[in-house]
Amino acid sequence: MIRVGVGAVKNIKNAIIQIKSIVFENLVTFFKKQATTLIIVAFILLCACLLFYKINSLMSFLGDQGFFYLSARDLLVYHHFPLVGINATHAWLHQGPIWTYMLAIMLFLFNFNPLSGVYLTIFLTLIDSYLIYKTGELYFSKKVGIISTILYSTSNLIIINGRLPYHTSPTAFFMLLFLISLYKFIKGKIYHLPLSIFFIAILYNLEISNLSLLFMLLLIIFFGFYRKFDWALNLKNKKIILLSILAFLIPMLPIEIYDVTHGFPQSFKFLEWIIYHILQMFGLFKNNLVTSQTSWNQVLFLIIDTYRLLIFPLNIFIPGFLFILTLIFFYRSLFIELKLKKYNLGFILLGLIFGVGILSYLFAKTAESAYLLILTPVLILMTAYVLNKLFNKFNIALILILMLITALNIFSLFKFNFYSGIKFSDRINVSKKIVRTSNGRKYNLLYLGAINGYASSTMNYQYLTWYYANEPVNRSEKLKFTIIENSNNTISLKEN
Repeated sequence: MIRVGVGAVKNIKNAIIQIKSIVFENLVTFFKKQATTLIIVAFILLCACLLFYKINSLMSFLGDQGFFYLSARDLLVYHHFPLVGINATHAWLHQGPIWTYMLAIMLFLFNFNPLSGVYLTIFLTLIDSYLIYKTGELYFSKKVGIISTILYSTSNLIIINGRLPYHTSPTAFFMLLFLISLYKFIKGKIYHLPLSIFFIAILYNLEISNLSLLFMLLLIIFFGFYRKFDWALNLKNKKIILLSILAFLIPMLPIEIYDVTHGFPQSFKFLEWIIYHILQMFGLFKNNLVTSQTSWNQVLFLIIDTYRLLIFPLNIFIPGFLFILTLIFFYRSLFIELKLKKYNLGFILLGLIFGVGILSYLFAKTAESAYLLILTPVLILMTAYVLNKLFNKFNIALILILMLITALNIFSLFKFNFYSGIKFSDRINVSKKIVRTSNGRKYNLLYLGAINGYASSTMNYQYLTWYYANEPVNRSEKLKFTIIENSNNTISLKEN
């Protein structure tokens, strides 16, 4: 029998305590060093869970989405190369075709599965959750970047768009890339100018109203030349000029071809519309190119309502107050810094982009939420900056506020069934029933519902029935099916 002395036992106990202490200290040090990474990864994973939740049954799949699916299918199957996308607000104006090309790649990879498009938008949204952290860190600080990711990853508006395979959904992704490249360009990395212009061209393809970014960039460059900043004077480099022109022309090439062959609606007629619109605003001109717009109250309400969905969706008053507080505090801080000649580039760029974006939206005076999507990353970053400043010395309060916003955002998504409207699974079932009932016969597809009369009203079902092997035909047939979309988000099918 081996006997261990009392001193030896104490030494062993002390050694164990020291080992525990060293391990604990190392763990604490590790978590402190990796805290930012762990937080970002945790919220990206949370975002992924929200984006993928029941996506095969709750994905939104509207008629306009069907337009792009059919266009992408025709590109792959029939080799019909689209030069433009869906009609914009005016019938003579079109969105760009970039989303069709992106969607075509996904349909090819996933064998035309209707979920193909949403896999892409989810992937881009998850990258956004990281990009907004990098943008916040670049423009302000690491802490602002972390707050931005927390707000972004559970934002109802971001999750809704991430689950929506549509031409506007990648807007935030390319907007964040634009914000990063623009910042680096002005900081002296001259080759980021062609990148900035390239991202503007992509954003124009996704939504033509995003052209306002080009005017803002030209304004920045003009100011740089006026003040004789080095980054602006370096633009005299012929190589940079050539690359910048190519960066704009290449993504715009299909639209340019369409424009030349259709009487220049995307350029000269669009410019004419802008000029007439300005004149009409001052009561100097009236023209049928400028249609009637919505009231100022509707436009302003939609701005606040967009912010509500972005930050705090459960009521309009709290986000309305926070929106006004954010604007006042942000621009007040910006003006104070400018007065003190503290030229914080992140401050100036966000203030300028938001100002130009809102003025463009007010100028358009159209209650279309798609026009505001380029501002969603900007609003997140501005809100994160203001929250950080207001609670800079009250970290516990800030953590509690962010936890509350996160919890209520998640609650709202589940409460409103992820804002899915009619379930994707119900559309699938109806489409399968049409194919099964038609039994290979030719038929027409009719529609009754909220979007009755629109050319794209049945295009989502047209794609689904094609996918399940028997799509409708345009020529009149004896067999007709009428899809009735009810106000309670249910579908009825009537055979004529």
